[in-house]
Amino acid sequence: MIVLAGMVINRARNAANAPAASSTQSTSASCEFKPFRHDQAASLMLTGAIITYERNGGSKCIDELYAFYPDGRIVGDDGTNKIEAQLTAADIDELLSGIDKLGWYTNDMYNTWHTPCGQCYGYYTTVKYNDQEKTVKAVDGGTDAPSNYWRVVALINGVIPEFSNP
Repeated sequence: MIVLAGMVINRARNAANAPAASSTQSTSASCEFKPFRHDQAASLMLTGAIITYERNGGSKCIDELYAFYPDGRIVGDDGTNKIEAQLTAADIDELLSGIDKLGWYTNDMYNTWHTPCGQCYGYYTTVKYNDQEKTVKAVDGGTDAPSNYWRVVALINGVIPEFSNP
């Protein structure tokens, strides 16, 4: 009964928050995910980046690719605009160490994928540290990705510059 009541409440809440059929507001159902930019991310790694972080999707259908460099520079690209931020080299070392401590280079950090929901993001993250390089892909909105992957995402999201998405 409790589960059924929760489902009814959730369905009612979703219906109340849904835009009207005649609304001009963009919905996630009309959003088409953009292809991931694997070649561009690989090129950034070859030219000195030590982390590339790509996230794609969500309700605003974003397409963001970030590159982190050893000197602390972070460069972001949303397909139209570019953005930069500056950390210290020590901040980057701390970030890399934190990612490593979360098991990035172990078998506990692995690729997962399922069809993203309309509010979900797909991620491709490559990290190069201590002569090791590894790429892991995941999508949120499920339970299949390693829990420490989301801790890595939280570390990265804590320092990337933000695009002003409408």
